[in-house]
Amino acid sequence: MRTPILWWLIGRSGPVRHRDLLKVVGPHLAGALASVVTVCLLHRWLLARSIGEIPDLAACFCLSYAVSLTIIALFPACRGATHAASVADDTIGTKLVGKTLVDKTRVGKTTELIAT
Repeated sequence: MRTPILWWLIGRSGPVRHRDLLKVVGPHLAGALASVVTVCLLHRWLLARSIGEIPDLAACFCLSYAVSLTIIALFPACRGATHAASVADDTIGTKLVGKTLVDKTRVGKTTELIAT
């Protein structure tokens, strides 16, 4: 009960709107739902084949993550956020000087990373 009320209070006013929350949570929710449906279908199919419990559990576990991550990767917002995070990691400790990106992480040395 708290979560819907909290989301309503957060999205009601301020810089974060309901649309922004849905952009963040939507892909993960879709991935989770697709994962649950797929695992239920796989579990029923494997029960009909009378496979053991451990192989059934391992197959459901692997398929669950594969389906969930595939669905999440289909959303462009998630792909852009992943790319932006990797670019941010690559540029930590750098400084833009003119049109050149300079690495300031080495003590006393500057290394030119990108010259345009």
